[in-house]
Amino acid sequence: MIDQRKLWSDALREIELNVSKANFVTWFKNTSIYKIDSNIVVISVPSAFVRDWLLNKYHKFILKALRETLSSVRGVEYVIHKTGEPRKTYESRPMMRTDMNINPNLGLDSLYINKDDNLNPKYTFESLVVGSFNE
Repeated sequence: MIDQRKLWSDALREIELNVSKANFVTWFKNTSIYKIDSNIVVISVPSAFVRDWLLNKYHKFILKALRETLSSVRGVEYVIHKTGEPRKTYESRPMMRTDMNINPNLGLDSLYINKDDNLNPKYTFESLVVGSFNE
């Protein structure tokens, strides 16, 4: 059985020697090996932005560092996983509170939509301003 923490720490040591401290802290902080499946290393990253950056800028370098420690590594994939939250969350949460009392004196009528057709009554063809940009 492969020790995932040791594999990733060895790879990070190699990466740290070859990138600036600022880049290392920015892009490799809060990363870890999520799992190894069929010699594919799945790396856990904190956000989609970090995932995209690692994939576009450091992917070959990460693969090389992992292969230097474990030669059987065939590829690297990335999964978004925020630190401190469970790996899989199936809890459904309401998007908006429905028990709020709306004060009609606030003048926020234009922000609400008609629940029957799911449209904002403020935006109709009658209120459309025709200009050169939308003719």
